[in-house]
Amino acid sequence: LGSITINSERSLLMPVGVVAEAAPAASSSGVGLEAIASSNMAPFLTKLFDIVSATTTDRCIAWTSRGDSFVISDPDGFARDILPTYFKHNNIRSFVRQLNTYGFRKRTNISSTDEHLEFFHEKFRRDQPALLMQIKRCHQPKPHARGAAAQAETSGFKPGNPPVDTDSIKTRVSELKSRLGSLQSEIREYNTQMEHKVNLLMHILQSPATAPSTALQLQQAMLAPPRKAG
Repeated sequence: LGSITINSERSLLMPVGVVAEAAPAASSSGVGLEAIASSNMAPFLTKLFDIVSATTTDRCIAWTSRGDSFVISDPDGFARDILPTYFKHNNIRSFVRQLNTYGFRKRTNISSTDEHLEFFHEKFRRDQPALLMQIKRCHQPKPHARGAAAQAETSGFKPGNPPVDTDSIKTRVSELKSRLGSLQSEIREYNTQMEHKVNLLMHILQSPATAPSTALQLQQAMLAPPRKAG
């Protein structure tokens, strides 16, 4: 009777431990794919995972050895043969824009001299497909919002900054224009005086004889500063 009691106790205790140890393995093997199939995930992500994981596409696109990124080894072949099969286009630039929309980043330190393209996302992993449900579409600014932001950047206005006093700016511009007009008048007057002095000098130099007093007056006139316009 004692042995029967012991065995019955073991039969009650052992399955609990076995189930507890086996549960994680079952979770890591099949639940992820089932969750993807039954979720309302974006079609782009499920198609992307299928494309990268399919052995028939390995010649153009495949997982890296670590399974945390994928490489497009033949961009031309990928655009020509793979994209039209899964999407309604064959434009690889549009495909890359979609990747950027979901937060994928391009890895530039790939050890290759050809046109390989490597992309990664912290939630896009070969052995953890359930993580796909955590990838969200990045919020893109609406067209009118981008236009408003560009206009604000051009005008120098940013949200939170004090408004610009346009009346003060107009007054300052008028003052600068007035000052510029005065400077232009002074420059014209200076040029007129210098032209007069040059003509006088040429006239005296062309005379047969020049009196000493006249030469002295000419020297003083040439050294005198130009008169400002009244």
